[in-house]
Amino acid sequence: MGKIFVKEIKDRAQVDSVFLVKEKITAMAKNGKPYLTLRLMDKSGEVDAQVWDNVDLLSAIFDKDDFIAVRSKASVYLGKMQLVIAELRKIPEEEVALADFLPETARDMSEMEGELAEFINSLGDMNLKRLLGTFFDDPSFLAVYRSAPAAKGMHHVYLGGLIEHSLAVAKLVDRIVPLYEGLNRDLLIAGALLHDVGKVREMAYIRSFDYTDEGKLLGHITIGAELVQKKIEAIPGFPERLKQDNSYDHKPPWPA
Repeated sequence: MGKIFVKEIKDRAQVDSVFLVKEKITAMAKNGKPYLTLRLMDKSGEVDAQVWDNVDLLSAIFDKDDFIAVRSKASVYLGKMQLVIAELRKIPEEEVALADFLPETARDMSEMEGELAEFINSLGDMNLKRLLGTFFDDPSFLAVYRSAPAAKGMHHVYLGGLIEHSLAVAKLVDRIVPLYEGLNRDLLIAGALLHDVGKVREMAYIRSFDYTDEGKLLGHITIGAELVQKKIEAIPGFPERLKQDNSYDHKPPWPA
């Protein structure tokens, strides 16, 4: 079975392909008969699908975040493309190309890693440079930071979205700093690169983009603050005033 991507689906086409199940809901029709509503996805997009027949039998075959091969017919309903599934079967993960199912950044990852290194090397404040080093000199952390999406649905919802978004904010800092006297570029660059760092643990993205239990309970802001706090505590001699408030003795001066 050749892969047909969501963006390639045409009205009234026969669609026999493999998709990732993003959502699975069992509902009841007006006649009292159960049916399944699915949200299927691959890296090109998402499409709604329904299963009307043999619902109990087919529903038992798979769960959310499984890969399924479907035999279906495409049609446009209320202005949206949908699939009506006649047959389906679960596909083991080892039989699919995972890169087909989650969208990823269009930017070159090596280029973005180079930009990240340039921003860190540009800092004059050695304390902030050491802090960033505790994160980005760790290969295991960098692997997650470069893979994670920046969000579930709002922006940069793709693999590599977090590093791309963070670099974009750092570039905005470089444009803004010359416009306002007294801004501390080093602190702002460090903040830009770390402002969403908690998303490395907030976001789940092995099969589909979702929130981890920790992410749902704490959120990326709390997680990120805890990560930074732990890193600071592990750095000997890190200035207390830099950690706590804006009275840190640093030039250029901090804004009032």
